[in-house]
Amino acid sequence: MSITGEIKKEKSTKEYFELELISASDLRLFNIDRKKFHKEKILKEPRIEEYNRAIIIGSLTHLMVFEPHEFDNRYMMSICQEPPTGLVLAFTEALYRHSCANMREDGAINAEFKDLVQLAYQESGFKITLEAALKKFKETGQEYYDQLLQAKQKNLSVVCIDDVNIASKITETLKSDRFVGHYFNNIDYCELKVEGFEVDGLEMKSMIDKIIPNHEEKTLQPIDLKVVYDNQQFFREYFLKKQAYIQAYIYDQAVKSRKIDLGFDYSEYKILPIKFICADSGCFFSPLIYSLSEKDLENAYLGFKENGREYLGVKDLIYDMIWAKKSNIWNISKRDWENKGIKDLTVY
Repeated sequence: MSITGEIKKEKSTKEYFELELISASDLRLFNIDRKKFHKEKILKEPRIEEYNRAIIIGSLTHLMVFEPHEFDNRYMMSICQEPPTGLVLAFTEALYRHSCANMREDGAINAEFKDLVQLAYQESGFKITLEAALKKFKETGQEYYDQLLQAKQKNLSVVCIDDVNIASKITETLKSDRFVGHYFNNIDYCELKVEGFEVDGLEMKSMIDKIIPNHEEKTLQPIDLKVVYDNQQFFREYFLKKQAYIQAYIYDQAVKSRKIDLGFDYSEYKILPIKFICADSGCFFSPLIYSLSEKDLENAYLGFKENGREYLGVKDLIYDMIWAKKSNIWNISKRDWENKGIKDLTVY
């Protein structure tokens, strides 16, 4: 094959997300919130995403950097400058959630609107009367709610003008930065999807943001883009707190499986430890590159301690997940089961 040959993408992003395989994000969710993992992945309860500006801006930035041509296939631009806020947003999202729960295949809602409004009012936290809450909703939330329903029928996500503008600014900052711009000024070897590779007997999937080949040195450099509130505190607030070390190891294994079609034979290439490139969502701080070492990947697999706290590694998490699947016991970890429910308080 040609070294500069066109990259073959066998599955769309939508098709990738529909694959019934475990991802690094699933493994992190299993570790951080096992109850939510059980509901979504085992019980298959429908998930309706609530508005989270940080997540939306991060997702938009990824799309603008790596797959700008996919915008219309994944998002619907709202006529709203920004979504409603506070309790009106809570009311709007609750109303949308109950509307979806009562929606037929043809898009019609099989419930009285007044009944849905009553449910949304009870869940929103409003202390004012229902009539006053409904008035506020009609003033600032109605259009957003209507567009959420329209997007639902088209299997799209709603994004507001301000969010798109912020993501555009972050994208421009990344591409113009003197230190990281060269990573993002082309979309070769981006959003690479791999499925069916195994880590300790668990079949997994991954989508790598970018791989940079060096044909002279015969190396491959995986890259993952993060958009965070404060990229100066990435290690503490994201790598540890949100357990990005799990993602680092799984992505490393995905590339090393050599199941990704890069358009050339890279069987003799060395896979370098992943680099996280972190953009500041406020566009004040310059993007930073956080480089991992082989030791960091080893710690991610075996587990490690930082400031007296124990962080479970991928090895134990996968072992625990496989045990839970086989035993159908999800409300306690294998370690706690073996310890008869006793935990060492000083470790956690």
